[in-house]
Parts: sequence; structure tokens; C-alpha cells
Amino acid sequence: MKSGRVSVAPDTSKRPGRGVGFCASLFAVASAGGAAGTFVAGSLAKREGPGGEWPHSRRLAATEEGTGIMARYTDALTIERGGFQIKVPDSWWEFDVRPESRDSSIRQMVNDRVRARPELAQYRDEFTAFLKKSAQEAWQSGAMYCGCMAESFGGDTPVTGSVTVSLVGARTQTGELLPTAPEAIVAQLAVREAKREGDTFRKVTTVDIPGVGSAARAYGIEDIEVPGDTRKIRVVLMQTFIPVPGEEGKVALVAGSSQVLDLADSFFDIFDAITSTFRFTE
Repeated sequence: MKSGRVSVAPDTSKRPGRGVGFCASLFAVASAGGAAGTFVAGSLAKREGPGGEWPHSRRLAATEEGTGIMARYTDALTIERGGFQIKVPDSWWEFDVRPESRDSSIRQMVNDRVRARPELAQYRDEFTAFLKKSAQEAWQSGAMYCGCMAESFGGDTPVTGSVTVSLVGARTQTGELLPTAPEAIVAQLAVREAKREGDTFRKVTTVDIPGVGSAARAYGIEDIEVPGDTRKIRVVLMQTFIPVPGEEGKVALVAGSSQVLDLADSFFDIFDAITSTFRFTE
């Protein structure tokens, strides 16, 4: 259904931002190696554009220019959903979580992978079920878009990242509405300092998104839970909380994550650049 200007997915307040863990879990499987990792990593991979334009090493290097990175891409792909739009690099692809199309998209992804690697056919049912269940849970938790990159630079492990846009409810555990003003959200987010090199940390601030206004942001290196698993994954994570106009207690959460910790600063720039293109639409 629709409420105001943004489509509202059901039950968004119970597990806000679950789409972040969903994309991270895909990449965790892809990085694990073995037959399972081979299956998912191949499914995540995206071919280069015509003529192999814009090698990914140049894309990452371009992050030194901060938000100017979007202008350095061959094209920026505009994603539109009920009530918002956002731009991502044209080399990224969407993992479809929408109920009306996700099952067919997942079947196509799995079929393409099995066609390329027939020896993986025995995993077809297992991973089809895994992806369908994860996509369903992500949607039920408010995820409306999940954009992904999985690029190989010649090594064994792909460089991966994702940006998820979710509509989430800002409520207490007892169901009371929480304020969504950026300053109020910042006051609720705990800053975490790294005690030594390699520790997790979290920085909290406010940012101004052109055409949207002020938003709360948390970014750093975090340990997040893998949905349906006891493990945690250490990731580069940026979360920007954008109040939804006319929707009391609702925020659009734009979350970027990557497991490539050595490229944290570059990914912070990429996630900031993508988030800066977020707009509400009529």
C-alpha cells in the first residue's frame, strides 16, 4: 500500500535495515570459497560494459575526488521506486527484492550460473531457496532496493559492496514513535572509538543532501549479524537516516556496506556520493 509519498512495506519497525545484513550475507557466502562460494560469487559477478570502458581500478581511484566520483562514471543509473529515486554507478546491478519480480529474477540468476558451470547444478534448489527466503525477509523489513557490485581485480576474492534503501519505522520496543529529526537521531546513535588498530569504530554526524535537507549519519567499521546465522561479519558501513516528509516516525535508511576493510575510505566516498543523489519524488 502507499502512505503519503513513499510506498510502505509491511512490518518495517521490527528489524530496521535488515537489507544491509541480507546483502552482506550474500557476499559472505561468495567470499567463503568452496562450491557454495563459487556458485554465489559467479552469480554476483557482472560483465563489463561495451568495450570494457571504465576499468574498476579507475573507478576506485576516482574516489579521491569525493562526491565528484559520480561525474567520473561513464553513466549513472537512476533507480526509481515508490516515492524516491537514487543514482548508482552503471556497473552496479540490482538484487531484486520486490515481490512481483524477485522470484523470476532469482530463477534467472541461478539458471545462468548453472548454465555457465554445470557442475554446480546440484546446488540449484538450495541456493534458489536461500535467495528467495532472504529477499522476502529483506522486503518485509523495509528494504526497497539493493544495489550491488562484485568486481574481480585478478585476485581470488572479489571486491564487493552494496547500497540498500529501506523504509523503516522509528519506534521504541514498546511501539512508541521516536523523533526523526536528524539532531534527535544523532543523539541516539552511540559514537564508538577504536581502542587499537583494527578495532571497530563508529562516527556520527549530520549531512546535507541537496534537494532533501539535513540527515543523520553513522559510519565506520562495524560487526553486523548474518541473518539466520550465529556469525558476525566485520564491514565498512555507512548509514544515513533521512526523515520522510509527511510520515511521522518514518525514515528512509540509505545503507552502504562492504567487507573490503582496506578500502574503507574509498567506500565511504562512494557511499556518500551515491547517497547524495537520493531524492523524494511525488
